[in-house]
Amino acid sequence: MEPSLRDGKRPKVYIAGPMTGKPHHNFPAFDAAKQQLEALGYDVVSPADIDRRFGLTGDEYQGQLPPGIYQQIMLVELYEILSCDFIVLIEGWEESKGADVELRWSRIWKIPAVLLKNVAASDATTLHQLSASGVSPKGY
Repeated sequence: MEPSLRDGKRPKVYIAGPMTGKPHHNFPAFDAAKQQLEALGYDVVSPADIDRRFGLTGDEYQGQLPPGIYQQIMLVELYEILSCDFIVLIEGWEESKGADVELRWSRIWKIPAVLLKNVAASDATTLHQLSASGVSPKGY
């Protein structure tokens, strides 16, 4: 059964997790999470895909980012979060400054956050109820 929140539309989720300092900017982990979530019936926004829209491949991240591009990408990511029903946190999110910003932003707009490992075990309605009741990672 596909997840459903309301009005028959598929829930839209944003993946948050570590990128900077990871091999290939952790694109493989984001791509795997996206594939898993899509197979479960979610529409997915991935920061790796946003980076690709900026022409990045992940290999550029072994050194410095081009001037100003991090800020541009982060603004797009924060905007994309506003269209999502959930934030899905992947492994290592606790150590990511970017994921911390995204999680705090989602909290401001009351967008629930869930761990990826919990998504497969629950349907979207259950996840929404858990998140709405205050169950969230790191006490946010």
